[in-house]
Amino acid sequence: MNIRREHWILIAILLAILIPFTGSYLNYTKLNVSDQYADEFRNNLFEALNRKKPFTMDEVTHFAWDRMHVFGPYLSREQMQQVTGSTWTHSRTYIGYIFEGLDDFPLLDESYHKLVFIHQGKVVLDITLDRNNVDFLSIKELRNTDRTRLIVEDGTHVKLDHGITDR
Repeated sequence: MNIRREHWILIAILLAILIPFTGSYLNYTKLNVSDQYADEFRNNLFEALNRKKPFTMDEVTHFAWDRMHVFGPYLSREQMQQVTGSTWTHSRTYIGYIFEGLDDFPLLDESYHKLVFIHQGKVVLDITLDRNNVDFLSIKELRNTDRTRLIVEDGTHVKLDHGITDR
């Protein structure tokens, strides 16, 4: 079979496009955090808040997690990844993942903050919450093994209840 020079050039161009695309897409699938727990977590959290009683975070999370980090506005994606020791993307599409690099500051609004749950070094839930509804900013990190109870002050501010632990 005699492949002409033009065909080799076309094959080389296609490979030059497909190889980086494939590597990038595989990286996206490895780093992507699904939203499978988001709705249930949000519903359970607001039910716990409405009861106006202390609760532990594992009472509202029905998924495995080791650590929860709270991030306020104006932190860069890189700063969040340094704190957690994990790299992840929350983009729902591959195209969004490609353009995510252009947005280094995902929380540029004072009224939002982010909870990031990690299990065995991998992010399992990244959720952005409106601070007018619930505010976790007084907490920086929480470990599931602590079983520390949380209390709500002023209707929306969640704080650690240092007087009560559930062990």
